[in-house]
Amino acid sequence: MKPCTERVLRLQKEVEQEAQGKMAVHLGCGPMVLTGFLNIDLYHEDKTVIKTCMSELPFSNNSMDLLYSNHALEHLSLRTGKRALIEWARVLKPNGKLYLTIPDLEEICRIMCNPDVPLKSKETWFIYTLFGYQCHTEADPNDLDVPLDMGQFHQSGYSKKSITHYLEEAGFTINNLFTFDGFNTPSIWVEATKR
Repeated sequence: MKPCTERVLRLQKEVEQEAQGKMAVHLGCGPMVLTGFLNIDLYHEDKTVIKTCMSELPFSNNSMDLLYSNHALEHLSLRTGKRALIEWARVLKPNGKLYLTIPDLEEICRIMCNPDVPLKSKETWFIYTLFGYQCHTEADPNDLDVPLDMGQFHQSGYSKKSITHYLEEAGFTINNLFTFDGFNTPSIWVEATKR
């Protein structure tokens, strides 16, 4: 996998520009509250963020032009994640756009099984990629007195093949899909359109 963080940062800026003047939702925003978006997060405390689950959106059918989710879908269980994709299709207008980034489960498993990857790397960053940071992202996860943050658990994982299947099943057409280095994590970028 070739890192393409610069490419993804450019694409994210393009998504933000495309959202201007449109009905756009940032799903699972966490502390990254974006201007010009309706920001959704169940756990992040901010008066401008709509506090709801990504699988139960408070919007009418066919009401949104664009949805963006950056490393959030994996925080839902697999069943709830599938339900979320159906919900996202429900609220998007026909031909509405979905931009989605998620960890690449297959690549992370390859890293975890690779004997040449140092154990320290496996037991820190890549185990967090599989199971989530599990405490506030600014806290030290090795400090066992730090309280758990339920919003920082990963409950599911996706490969390029599985996310393509689930999105198509939910009513999307994949326009672009590639792997990249997101947050130093093997990741998948997906651009899809509601059919």
